[in-house]
Formats: sequence, structure tokens, C-alpha cells
Amino acid sequence: HVDALKDLDRTGTVPQLGVLSGTPGAGLVHLPVGVVSALTAELFVTLEEAPWPFLTHTDLLDFPGARSRQRSTVWEFLRKPEEQDSFPRSQCFRRGKVAVLFDNYAADLDLNAMLLCKDHGNQEVTELSDLVLDWIRRTHGETPERRQGKPVAMFFCMTKCDIMLGRTKGADDPVQKRFSNNINAFRGGWIEEWTPGQPFRNFFMLRNPVVENRGFFTYATGDRVGEETGYNPEFEEYLDSTLRPMFLGEALVRKHVEDPEAKLKALMKRNDGGSTLLAEKLAPICNPDLKYDQIAPRAERVATALLQALGDFYESGDIETRVAERVGRLRLLTAALKRRPAEIGPFIAAFQVEEPLIEAAYLDHRRNAGQAVETETTVFDDLFGDEPEEPAAARGGFGPAVLAWWANHLTERATASPWALRLGLEEEVLRAFVTEIVIGADRIEAARMLEGRLDEYTLNSLRLDAAARRVSIFGTLTVNDLVSYPGGRGQPANAGRFNRAPAPGPKETCDLPENPRDMER
Repeated sequence: HVDALKDLDRTGTVPQLGVLSGTPGAGLVHLPVGVVSALTAELFVTLEEAPWPFLTHTDLLDFPGARSRQRSTVWEFLRKPEEQDSFPRSQCFRRGKVAVLFDNYAADLDLNAMLLCKDHGNQEVTELSDLVLDWIRRTHGETPERRQGKPVAMFFCMTKCDIMLGRTKGADDPVQKRFSNNINAFRGGWIEEWTPGQPFRNFFMLRNPVVENRGFFTYATGDRVGEETGYNPEFEEYLDSTLRPMFLGEALVRKHVEDPEAKLKALMKRNDGGSTLLAEKLAPICNPDLKYDQIAPRAERVATALLQALGDFYESGDIETRVAERVGRLRLLTAALKRRPAEIGPFIAAFQVEEPLIEAAYLDHRRNAGQAVETETTVFDDLFGDEPEEPAAARGGFGPAVLAWWANHLTERATASPWALRLGLEEEVLRAFVTEIVIGADRIEAARMLEGRLDEYTLNSLRLDAAARRVSIFGTLTVNDLVSYPGGRGQPANAGRFNRAPAPGPKETCDLPENPRDMER
């Protein structure tokens, strides 16, 4: 099916396929096989017998043909004469099709569990790390706190692990090398911290028992050729004396593999290679209620965010009463922090953002940004006396987009935040704190301030990754200042924080404060 796309690059006669038309009376329509493959979103392959019961109600989706994007120009990849034998057009179409289908399934929450298969080689799909991270955020939660208490539907499957079993020359540790290579291929921090303070531990090891390896196993003869019957004696001695202690003693294994003894035993199981254990762990996850369980928390967060957004427009009384209520909630927060001065720094840090998040918000803005389309005037415009259509409104710049994402991000952090319990406050107090920060940012026009630091013309002249990096640096400084110094550094109330008293002159006495704590300011 995937290789048929190569027909898109071929000239001359190509294989044809009869397709039943949906138009009444049209009958069969003959199309090139490559075109049919390009237009096909799904191929359904039904198993006559399900090897495990959970497959009777579970669809296993595969995305064949995923490849990394080429880092070359249109001329180098599509039009160079020497590149034509590698079917460049079909490669571009295949990459785009796989990406679109994966994004559609993920957006519709039809990818409820993932088998992330990674062999011993280098990462072929360089964007795979971002795809996986985006899927985790949609299905499990954006932060370790959001993922806590949810069943883990991500299964990291290390394939071709028979390569890891062989003897190696020199001081190389094959177990450490394999785990380090697989773990470092994915960024986003989810492997190091899946839930607060806990790493991701749902690793599985697989090998293909159909591939004969007589250095490890003995095999049956006659009608049972290829069936593993036992261990090679020399390998069995190496397994017990060296490989098993090496595996169980490896720090990455102890950190990321739950029940490593059972996982190694499953990997070495004859005629199995770890597939049965993986299926046993998949069965309770692949249940019909999984999709609902993943959607329900997201729907609840949307409802909560909507309630909070509409709450700002609800007037419960006169202006003085509302101001008193807002000030009262913030007094509760400041009083709690005064009682715990050591918590002030961590509290502020909890509501600040990291550069990668601002970078991702800017990239989303650039991907979704559309230009206003000018309406073309024709002689038919006033033929029937119709009113002219309003032209599409131009989208705002990157400043409002980044600030809007930041406001939503702060609101989400205030929801179910551990700081409410930590400070003994109601969640409403934290939401009030966030609301005041966001209102203050709007009051001082922080979006325009950010755009003033980085003009759109300069950003559009840079490569996308370079522009995103620059926005992430200045954007992080801008929004984090709004948290650390409400109203911004330029506000009179904050100006004193950045003014240093003049240093005493020679032989002058230092004017030290009576309270030593004031020296820390």
C-alpha cells in the first residue's frame, strides 16, 4: 500500500485498479493504484482469530511510511535530476499524509493508548519526539501533576533487543548503551518525571522469535524448523553469569523498568520474546471506557475555565464591594506567604513559565496564522444588489497570541494547584491572584511591549526555529516579570526594588539597617 505511492513519480503506464463509484449508475472507475493509495485514509484488516481477548474490542492502528522531514530546498529534493530515482514526490506526500492522519487521530482522541516502538538505531523520525509529547499532553496531561493518578497508556517498547543480548568487545555496557540511546531520543521531560518526583517506568523489551539466532537458542528440526527449544549452552552460561547481573544492576533499568526481573524473563521466553507480557499489561488499559476517562478531565477543565472566564463579567454589587472582595482575597494570599516567608520564592516560581513552553506557543501561532484575503472586485458584485461581503479580519500579531496562551496557562496552573493545600487557602484565592496578574498585563499592554522588543519583520526574516527561540527568550522574560513584579518593573511600586543605595565613600561609615533581615532586600 505504501510502496504503491511511488507510482506518483512514474511516467507511462502504471497499474490500474477498479473502484466502485458512489455516484448512482457510474459503476467501476479505473484509477492508478498510486492515486487510490494516496486517497485512502484507512485499510481495515480483520483477524480471523484474536490472539488475545482484548483485541476483540480494540483497533490496532499502524502508521506505515513515517519518515523525518528532509532538510533541503525544493530544488535539491524535488527537481534535481539525480534525485528522481528516489521518488521524491511520493516521499513528500507520504510524510505529509502520515503526519496529517496522526494529528487527526490524536486530536479526535482516537489514539487512546500508544505502543512507542524504538529499536537500537538512531532516531529516524526527528519530529517523533514532539508528536509523542503532544499526544501525552492531550491524553494524560500537560504536567506531572495532571498525570498523577491516571492509568499509564504509554508503552515504551524497545524492539530488536536480541542485539543487546550479544557479547561485546571492550568496556562497552550494551544494556546501558541501549537504554541511554532510547531514552535520550525523546525530549520533553516526561521520561524523567512522569508524575511528581517519579520517572516513567512503563518500559518493555521485545525481540522477534521468528528470526533465528543460533548463538542464543537451539532449534527444532523436521516439521518444527524455527521453533526455539532451549538456550545455547555457552549463551546460557553468559546469561546467568554476566548478562542478568549487568541488566539488573544497571541504574537506568532500576529507574525506568518496573519489575525488571520479570521483563528480562519475558524477553528470554522461548517462542515469545516478551509479547505475551506486553499483551497482559495492555489488556486492562485497552478497555472501552478509556476514551471517556481521558475526555472527562479535559471537559471538566474546559467547563471550569469557562465558568471562571464568565465569572469576571458577573457583577454582585457596587464597585466598592467588588474591589473590597478582590483586595480581600489577595490579603489572604499575602498573609499566608508572610507566615511562610521561605515559600515566597517557590510560590512565584510555580507560576512562571519555561522557555520551551513559550517557544511552543509561538510555533502554534505561526502554524495557524493566516493572512487576510483581499476580496477581488468583479462585474458581478452588484448584479443582484447584494451587500458586499465583509473581508476576513487579519489575525493579531504574535504578542497577543503568546500572552493569550500565557493567561490560559496561568489559569490552568491555579486549578487544582498543590499550593492551595500547601498555604491553607481556597483555590479561589489562587485564581484571584492569577486574574490580577493577567489584568495587570493587559493594563500595561504587555503584548505590545513584547512586540516592541521583537518586530514581526525581523522574525519573519529568520528561520522558524531561530525566530521561535528568540521569542521564547524575550517572551519568558516579559511574562515572568509580570509574575515576579506585578504591573511590571516600570511601576513606581516596583522601582525601588532595582535601585541600589549609593556606596559609602572612603572612610565613611556604612549605614546598616537595624534589622539584619533588611540587608537581604
